[in-house]
Amino acid sequence: MSIEKLKICSFCGSSTPQNLNLLDSIKDFLKSLYESDRIEMIYGGANVGLMGIAAEMALERNISVHG
Repeated sequence: MSIEKLKICSFCGSSTPQNLNLLDSIKDFLKSLYESDRIEMIYGGANVGLMGIAAEMALERNISVHG
């Protein structure tokens, strides 16, 4: 019996935060989220800014990305 993956929808900007502490916190959150092998990511489709960072980090961990 296969376990259905949890679909995570990311709604974030296509710009990169100017506040580097905020950017680091977001990356730490994504790293924790992506530790699971039971998720898929759905996002706005941009490859820049926070959307791009979120997608790239997911792909680096072999997480399915739809956008």
